[in-house]
Amino acid sequence: MSMIIVSSAQHTKSALERYDPGFVISLVDENEFEREHFDRFRPDKFLQLTLDCSARNFDEKVEKAVRSIVEVARAGEYGKNASAPILIHCHEGVSRSIAAAYIFLCAVKNDSCEKQLIQRIRDAAPHADPNIMMVAAADKLLERSDRMVEAVLDLTPCSAGAVDEAVALQVNA
Repeated sequence: MSMIIVSSAQHTKSALERYDPGFVISLVDENEFEREHFDRFRPDKFLQLTLDCSARNFDEKVEKAVRSIVEVARAGEYGKNASAPILIHCHEGVSRSIAAAYIFLCAVKNDSCEKQLIQRIRDAAPHADPNIMMVAAADKLLERSDRMVEAVLDLTPCSAGAVDEAVALQVNA
């Protein structure tokens, strides 16, 4: 059964050790990334996406990043039948990585209710505050008729506070 692990940069090393993922999606700002934790991953097992939320060309990068996330999700090796976990991380583990996990779940479970999927994430990660621009781009790409965006907007406000550790989500739950 496959799992998505969501982590902040601070907890990435421990998440790598604990879960031994088969694939990593790294969402980082320009000049933020430290490769040392990911040296063991071949290029086909590691996707680095530069998404600086304050950049002027954020919209273009978001669309490209979302497309890449959906491609990984739909690849059989990391979709529904995956045996190795996938690790998704960003700086804080709150916005970009949570959005990427939601996008991944929606791409893999294309017949599932968007509200149920985002609620599963929020239940596991009370701090979850998905990046709405990423979600909107995915909603359009996956032809979800704004249901992904509506599901995120319908969430109660997230629980503020530090992210203590990585969050594990079962894909096939």
